[in-house]
Amino acid sequence: ANRSFNLSSTISAYEQALDQEPISTSSYDRYLVHGKDVLERLFNDLSFKLDPLAVAEHKVDIVTSDNIKLTGKLDVIHSDSENVWFDDYKTGEPLANIESIAKNSQKAWKQRSQITFYAILLGHSPNYSNKKLSEANMIYVEADKAINLKRTYIPNAEEIVQLNQLIKIVWDHIHNLDFPDTSNYEQNYYGIKQFCADLLDKKIYKNAPAF
Repeated sequence: ANRSFNLSSTISAYEQALDQEPISTSSYDRYLVHGKDVLERLFNDLSFKLDPLAVAEHKVDIVTSDNIKLTGKLDVIHSDSENVWFDDYKTGEPLANIESIAKNSQKAWKQRSQITFYAILLGHSPNYSNKKLSEANMIYVEADKAINLKRTYIPNAEEIVQLNQLIKIVWDHIHNLDFPDTSNYEQNYYGIKQFCADLLDKKIYKNAPAF
């Protein structure tokens, strides 16, 4: 099959997909202009390249050792005989530093957590579990400069273990209809971190179901 890239065809495909969205005419016109601008800047001005051998929008369904069903769809997966790496496309302002614990720390934490979750999925996937995760990238399609286009992060073993533990704890809470009261936690990055720490340390006790 011919997998060569054509920007005009890509813009036409975007327009056809937008046609299927239940949005107002004014929203359609705004998204159409903006989408074309983003695509033209991404591929013309920033010289972004697509990998013709990559797998796009790949859904992964797994069952963990704790018999928990997880699913996710990765935007782009690349692989060779030994390694696997993936890209996740993001709109909006690029992070200056995906490892930040200061400015935009909550956004950075969410994106690191997403990467770690995808690493867990790939680690259980029959197609990729025998390969090493060599790279995980956030691709910011609305970046103003090529230097801001990509942020790379590889979760370490401790982060993967911790997220697996949190998944099991949260799964048990949901299964038992036990929804903890989070109103006493700060509504920011530090509150999220404290809540996760309390879950891991078993400091979150059973509450009455919230109905």
